[in-house]
Amino acid sequence: MKLKNSDLEAMISSPSYRKLFIAEFDDILLVLEIRRQNEDLKPALQAYMDTKKALIERYCDKDPEGKTLPGSEGKFTFTQKPNGLQQFNEKFLELQETEVETKAFRVKLSTTALKSVSKWSGADMSILYPFIDVIELDTPKADVKHLKSVAKKDKGK
Repeated sequence: MKLKNSDLEAMISSPSYRKLFIAEFDDILLVLEIRRQNEDLKPALQAYMDTKKALIERYCDKDPEGKTLPGSEGKFTFTQKPNGLQQFNEKFLELQETEVETKAFRVKLSTTALKSVSKWSGADMSILYPFIDVIELDTPKADVKHLKSVAKKDKGK
């Protein structure tokens, strides 16, 4: 699945996304699929965060030893270099708009499973929408893609 870096950061940092991890689903395979999804997103998010940090370090104000100077409330300032903030913003916008390929996939959630979470808001669903397919089932069941069943051994042999 391709995602913009900005969408990836917004989704992972959203309370709506975290709600998936505190919800109690009856279907253990669904829980494992959600966990796998999160693990599959981590490398792309880490690469984005590392590049973001490098941009800040490249363009922000530094002390005489070359160490970054965090400003008030931990925010960085960009006053030492002419056009430093403008250059940072241009590069950062480019980084945010970059699409990255992830191993993530759409998880199929039944309406029953969704209803088992206490409350979903429109904001929750807008964050989760790219990653879920809602399906109608009588029982909560996940469409498992990464987990494969293990063949049973024949005890007679």
